[in-house]
Amino acid sequence: MARSNQKAITRLNKEFKTVFCEPVKVLNDKLDLAISAKFSEVYNISITQYMNNCWNVYMMYSTCQKVIPMELTCVKANVDAWINEVVISAGLLVQRVEEEVERKALVDKFAIVEEWLRLDMDKGYRKLKRLKSQEARKEDISVQEREMRRMRKDIWDLEDELKAHLGKDTMKGAVAPFQTFFPLACSAAILHSENLAA
Repeated sequence: MARSNQKAITRLNKEFKTVFCEPVKVLNDKLDLAISAKFSEVYNISITQYMNNCWNVYMMYSTCQKVIPMELTCVKANVDAWINEVVISAGLLVQRVEEEVERKALVDKFAIVEEWLRLDMDKGYRKLKRLKSQEARKEDISVQEREMRRMRKDIWDLEDELKAHLGKDTMKGAVAPFQTFFPLACSAAILHSENLAA
């Protein structure tokens, strides 16, 4: 985002007066009112000529900002339709930020369970290494290698189930098929879900 130069600002101000025959504040107030009515958390809504040598709508939600370029003649042709478009853009900004907050919260909640998943995998690898170092029977090593292959395959499905059911009372049933190979992660997920749901 580049700052507009002074020459462009003068030109843009003249252009606005020519097209609208009224101060920017009038249109800005209409826009502010329409966005605030739907999304009260969106703030700093302003029509400004100080960016990119053109007119823009600038708004913020949480710590995110959005800049929407304006074509004055198109806006003048149908102000209400343009305001509706900007309100929809404000809604998309709110949705994007809330999805990101939700995703981050899920990642934070999921971190403890990921640690248990890692411990289950480590336990399996250590057992395999121990069997090989002790020169155990080939059958025992084969069984453990099969289990590790199964764990490497199942971990992705288990992660999907954990993310889908974390904090819900459906967790116990969701992880049941994985408890044989991932006992620590499944137990932690059930306990963690019960705590989150409480």
